Amino acid sequence: MNTWRREGEVFGPVLRDMFGVEVQYAQSLQRAGAQVYLTPQAPPGTDPAEIVRGFDGLLIIGGEDLAADVSGAAPANIGEGASASRDQWEIALLRAALADDLPALAICRGMQLLNVAFGGTLHGDIAGISPQHPPMSADRDEAFAFRHEVTFSPGSLVSRAYGGVAAKDVNSLHHQAVNRVGAGLTVSGRTADGGVEALELTGADWCLGVQWHPELLPDDPREAGLFDEFARACRDRRDSINRIGRYTPIWRK
Repeated sequence: MNTWRREGEVFGPVLRDMFGVEVQYAQSLQRAGAQVYLTPQAPPGTDPAEIVRGFDGLLIIGGEDLAADVSGAAPANIGEGASASRDQWEIALLRAALADDLPALAICRGMQLLNVAFGGTLHGDIAGISPQHPPMSADRDEAFAFRHEVTFSPGSLVSRAYGGVAAKDVNSLHHQAVNRVGAGLTVSGRTADGGVEALELTGADWCLGVQWHPELLPDDPREAGLFDEFARACRDRRDSINRIGRYTPIWRK
């Protein structure tokens, strides 16, 4: 799992420069039976293929906007905390994981990163364009409670991961969105206004991006099912590698 990097004053006056993730990501994977390891942005010159070797899958989390020179969005629409170097590292990490046939789950910003990794672009700000994407409420509870419906393509990976349903209500906590779809990616989920809500990589064993935050819906068994499917794909890959004798667990490297 990748991480964010943030600075802030915590534990009194001490300025902390931190890598981290929201606990809901780790807990969702742990409930699915997965062991979780964090992979923060590496120093320049690090080979991302060396980082992913020995792992069973990759989760790209949500977080800050992608930088304008990476996403193609107008600079005026980019929020604080964007980092082109982080974006480029995580694109390289994702490509390395997919090149090694690792299952990949990309959430919110992660789905946008998946799109950009394959040559796609983003809308810089879609807040207020439709009833499906209103301006985000300043009230935290209201923002977290908002739902819109996403329609899934029949037979798609996302539909199968959610038990074969044709549509589902999901949360919505983003203001950037997919504009031009990247090469090799298939849109498998949309809102009524045409917004891209799920992407899959053609030819990959298991690669799914979702624009919503399933980790923030722990009481919805279908969201738990998404993490279960991802964890199952990771175990299947590990078992397949074990059968041909080239699997090295990360803790034995």
